[in-house]
This record gives sequence, C-alpha cells and structure tokens, in this order.
Amino acid sequence: MLKLILFELRRISKSVFFWIIAGFSIIWPILTALFYRLMMSLDLSDGIRFQDIDLGTDEVRFLTWLIAVAFMTELPKFIALFTCLHIGRDYTDGIVRNKIIAGHSRGAIYGSYMVTQIIASVVLCVIYIFSALLGLAVSGIGVDLNGGEMFARFAVAIVVFLVMTVTFVVLAVIFRKRALPVILCILIAMTSNAAAAVVGRFNTPGKAVDKYLSIRNDH
Repeated sequence: MLKLILFELRRISKSVFFWIIAGFSIIWPILTALFYRLMMSLDLSDGIRFQDIDLGTDEVRFLTWLIAVAFMTELPKFIALFTCLHIGRDYTDGIVRNKIIAGHSRGAIYGSYMVTQIIASVVLCVIYIFSALLGLAVSGIGVDLNGGEMFARFAVAIVVFLVMTVTFVVLAVIFRKRALPVILCILIAMTSNAAAAVVGRFNTPGKAVDKYLSIRNDH
C-alpha cells in the first residue's frame, strides 16, 4: 500500500485545485486579521479616522483562537469538492481499474485514498493556522497562544475536521459518479458550518458576554 500512498501524494502535489486551496488558506486568514485590525481601529465619531488599539491579554488570546480556528468553517466546502473530484476522476478515467489490474487490492486502494486525503487535510489546516498567526502578528493585533496550550486546542480541532474528511472519502468511494457525492459532501459541509455557528453563539461564557456589554456601554 505504500506505493499507492506515494503515488497518490504525488498526484495531489501536482493538483492545481489543491494549490488553489493552499493559496486560499494562506491569503484568507491574513486578510481576516487585517480586516479585524481595521475595524477595531476605525473611529467614526468625528469623520473617518483610525486610532491605535490597546487590547488586553484575554482579547488577544480570543482573537488568536477565533481567526486561527476558522479553518473549521472555511475549508470543509473546498475539501469536499477536492476529495470528490479527485477520487471520482479515478473511476471515470479508469485509474482504479488499472490499479486492480496491477495487482493491488481494493482495500489497499481505498486505504491509500483515506490516508492521503487525511494528510492533505492536515497540511491545509496547518497552513491556515500558521497563516492566521502571521496575519495577527503583521496586523499589530498580536498573538497569544496561552503558553502553547492553544496548540493542543488546534490539534483537537484538526481531529474534528478530519472526521469530515473521512466522511467525504467514504461518500466518494461509495458513489462512483461525481455529481451525487459532491452534492452530499457540500450539504454536509454547509450543515456543519451552520451547526458550528449556532453552537458558537450559545457557547460563549456568561462572564465574557457581561464584560463585552460593559466595555460597549463605556464606549
């Protein structure tokens, strides 16, 4: 199976779509950090002007988590498309048939898909996280990883993200036509985004809400 994994990794490394997603994972979190910096420094009380920001440790830590972990909602739709199109192409182009003729079992073929898609997803998540940290540093907001503890949180988020990746691979293998798995995977990705937004709204600690309201009222 090692030869199949290396073969699939080479194919992924040559995929234009994969590099488009990687480019998005670099550019989008940096733009997001710059946008947050712009909005926080914007002062409309006397015309349009910008002022310096003075964020506390808790605020910097919260923004670090908020922007860096956004891959959970930004990347699923792209991974769904990439997975379905990449594996679906193997069926339509006869690559799976050629692998079987070459003596590889279906279990090894499907296993290589699973391993390589997981690797690709992890790479994209890591790129997104470190691009977000770079954007936070460049924008002047700053980075606070809580003594490195936040990396453990990122690891948990990546594991959760990989559950979706595995689901996309399974659907792409079960339904060999491209259209149906793409539709199903996109629906799953959009549903997960909506669920994350709803859970996030009701997952904010009461003290954090009270502090936000207090600061807002002061301003």
